[in-house]
Amino acid sequence: MEKICVDNTCENPCARFAPHLMVCDCPAIDQDTGFASEDRCQLCCYDFNLKPANRRCQNAYRKYKVMDLFQKPIWRVGLECAGGKTCNKYGVCAACTLKYTGLLLLIPLLLRVF
Repeated sequence: MEKICVDNTCENPCARFAPHLMVCDCPAIDQDTGFASEDRCQLCCYDFNLKPANRRCQNAYRKYKVMDLFQKPIWRVGLECAGGKTCNKYGVCAACTLKYTGLLLLIPLLLRVF
């Protein structure tokens, strides 16, 4: 059973709703549309009681109403998306993180000082 840390608690958040729900990673590519999945950066669950052929990883917020303390979807920060992107803290697949933007903003300031 996979555990995820949410709100300083490490658990299987899918099992909070029902013990037969298990954590899974939604696919990076939506099988129905062939495009990047909008669910990739959210918590997804599957029903362990279903036959393996019928199990489908689905968005936990929409399907089972699994959410965080603020009634929002649970984001999977750091999960890889299609095209080499990564899920960020806003639930969006992004090509880069914001850690370099501070450096880019600092360079013009340093040039003005010197």
